[in-house]
Amino acid sequence: MDEIVVRILSAMKDKGLDQKTLAKEIGVRPQAITEWKTGVTASYTRYIQRISELLGVSADYLLTGDESLPAHTSESSKEDDPLWDRMRELYMQLPPQKRVEAFEKFIKEYSR
Repeated sequence: MDEIVVRILSAMKDKGLDQKTLAKEIGVRPQAITEWKTGVTASYTRYIQRISELLGVSADYLLTGDESLPAHTSESSKEDDPLWDRMRELYMQLPPQKRVEAFEKFIKEYSR
């Protein structure tokens, strides 16, 4: 089994979440998680950020196993972060097409 999947399953157990609940929360069929376990698909990579938020661990922890990296605790922590506010402000100043391009570039870079 993939090490990332092992960490996801371990964090699910620690959080008391079952497969069906996690699947519902991230918008996949419960069978998708079974497919992750058996190695049929690695589609979990699309959902790492959301999974990490639900499980209270960092995406970096899920991807690397490094427990020293901070977990994403909630959306409210972003609201109190001046860097996050400045990034949002700059993003909103972009013309709509540039926003799409910036978002697509971010997703492409982040999903590597």
